[in-house]
Amino acid sequence: MHRQPSAVPPGPLKTPRDVSQEINLGVAQDLKKSWGGRFPSWQEFKTANKSGRVRTNKNVGIKAIHFKGIPRGFWLLFGIMTPCGMFAAPIVCIILASFGVWAWWTIILGLCASWFLYKVSLEGAADAIRHGAEANEALYQALVPSGAFMFTPEAPSPQPQTSNADLIGAFGELMERYPTALLDAARLPAAKQKMKTVIKEMWRQEPKLRGVLTQAYLHLSQFQDGIGDAILDCKITAEMSPAEMSGPKGENFRQWIAWSKVSMAEMEILAKEWEQFERSNGPAPSPTDTLRERAERLVPSANIHATSLFVPMLDQFPLLRDVKPDQWDFVVTIASVFIAATRLRNLKTEGASEEKLMEMVAHGLADWDQKNGIRGFEDCKAIYERTFDALTNSHADPRFIASDALGWWTVWNLLGREPKGEEDLRLVRTIGGATVHTFFSWWEGALSAEFP
Repeated sequence: MHRQPSAVPPGPLKTPRDVSQEINLGVAQDLKKSWGGRFPSWQEFKTANKSGRVRTNKNVGIKAIHFKGIPRGFWLLFGIMTPCGMFAAPIVCIILASFGVWAWWTIILGLCASWFLYKVSLEGAADAIRHGAEANEALYQALVPSGAFMFTPEAPSPQPQTSNADLIGAFGELMERYPTALLDAARLPAAKQKMKTVIKEMWRQEPKLRGVLTQAYLHLSQFQDGIGDAILDCKITAEMSPAEMSGPKGENFRQWIAWSKVSMAEMEILAKEWEQFERSNGPAPSPTDTLRERAERLVPSANIHATSLFVPMLDQFPLLRDVKPDQWDFVVTIASVFIAATRLRNLKTEGASEEKLMEMVAHGLADWDQKNGIRGFEDCKAIYERTFDALTNSHADPRFIASDALGWWTVWNLLGREPKGEEDLRLVRTIGGATVHTFFSWWEGALSAEFP
């Protein structure tokens, strides 16, 4: 039966050389694929070679052993000596067997020796081009497209698990380093939600640290997404004049004021979350614990209130332009601490006496300003009581006696003179009222402070 010719004529048979070229091309394509469609750089190759991740194509190696850049020792040993020995071994055995020097079966030994030297040449040539490419970038660039090497990017090492104690320790360092600053949430040791969980777990495990952990939970509000690399701090340098506060030098401080509103709003949310957590996980904190916690937080909170109040007051009262920011910071902080301290007299402190709480407040003042903290408080107390009595005896409006007495001391120390005139007295009432309103209910445990 006559067979019809095939519609597609068979292609030419592939030679071993063609097969070898296809294999080498396949290796090169696999290398590019593993590196995202590109050949790895020379530095990436060297890094991989040092870590033992490079596999070498022996077929390319035996062809490239004579390339420029191959180490001379490798070239002599595996490019000259072992190939010569591979061809010479069986020939010598045949000649010696022909003359009866050796038996004919030694030809088999010669062939085995030739095969062994061939394998040694392949391995040596592979090492030769690998070492040569590591030392010579031009040689590497010439060999890598031919499929001489195969290695993949180094897999990222798994991140070690960070313990809760380590996370809390790192967070504590941030709190100590930036006590009043607002930072981006990316600076936290872990995601904010993770930090919440860690703090709660540590609270259950370490009863002695519960006071500190409560502060840490609330301090999370000072880390906000969107702040970026900036460190927004409420501190104002003495060299910065009030006029500069509205210029480029005051940009950081103005940003702090804007972000502090976000921070305070989140702090209220965190306080409610923490209160709910404590109710669900143990007995409610005693009034004594709450008062002590408030005593510890009074001076830092008063300082934040003073700093954030400066720019709004400066806009409203131009006469404050000659007041140095550090003087404002000191005077208004003292006034805020004092008015909160006066409220202790009207509280039934139970286990925590007024004296013990005031000791904690005094310790906070000393830490804040070792030289003048206590002295400023005593001066404020003396002027406030004298002014309060004078206003009471003059039948002033009882609604404003406390705020006017506090504002009188504040303005006097800011301006360096006794308040006089309508503008001065308006400032007395405004700043005194703002401070009394913020810290009058400090000990009641509510976050009633409204920071501008």
